Amino acid sequence: MNNSILLLDNFDSFTYNLYHLLYSVSGVKPVVLRNDLPDPRVALQYSKIVLSPGPGLPRESGNLMEVIHQCWGKAKILGVCLGHQALALNTGGKLNQLDHVYHGVSRKGIITSRSALFEGIENHFDAGSYHSWTVDKSSLNDQWKIIAEDQAGEILAMEHHSLPITGIQFHPESVLTPLGAKMIENWLKH
Repeated sequence: MNNSILLLDNFDSFTYNLYHLLYSVSGVKPVVLRNDLPDPRVALQYSKIVLSPGPGLPRESGNLMEVIHQCWGKAKILGVCLGHQALALNTGGKLNQLDHVYHGVSRKGIITSRSALFEGIENHFDAGSYHSWTVDKSSLNDQWKIIAEDQAGEILAMEHHSLPITGIQFHPESVLTPLGAKMIENWLKH
């Protein structure tokens, strides 16, 4: 396992924005592989894996779920938007379709539990949202700790209790998330 970063591309237009954010914060060029990679076990070569946003649903996204299955407990994982939803599904969680679509919408995030992800960040933050599905809070098992919500009580961020696995519903690479670089820096160093 090497110390580089794998960015799993779920065929999203934001993937390279996320790539540039990861590179600018870490100084390491992430390796980008698309979710249709023929052998998901290739992801085991990386110590840090970022699951990109993407269209549709996690189970319709190539080998995304198999990459998570292969790397669960073996790598540090950050799921962004679709990637966040996939992490919840991997542990039996469910998704809810929203009545409206968030597309380029800034929402207020409220930190509900202190986490290394939010080190140096006030209790409220701006979160850029681009989604129409959200993780069903009531479907999460006790492996997860919710660390941020929006004003309606929807999950914006969660982390696994015992593994270095974090999911965020918002886009840290968006200009609508001004503290996104700080969050990525925190994720990389902890």
